[in-house]
Amino acid sequence: MIFVGSLIIGGISAGIMTLIPDEASKLCYLGYYAHCSFTPYSTLILFTMAIVGTILLIKLIKNLRRKYNKVVEINQY
Repeated sequence: MIFVGSLIIGGISAGIMTLIPDEASKLCYLGYYAHCSFTPYSTLILFTMAIVGTILLIKLIKNLRRKYNKVVEINQY
């Protein structure tokens, strides 16, 4: 759960930080001085990481609900 949370929070926050204009020695691929000179690609990679984390979180929640429902059904009998 911690790993999935760090994927989501880390991907979104770092992805936004790469877009912020900043003093740099080199232009980014979008044509301005950004916090990261590899800006559009690094942003896409980080946002993809956050999307993968979200998908994993949804699957984890579904799996935990399925296990919980099985335990409840067993305890009812």
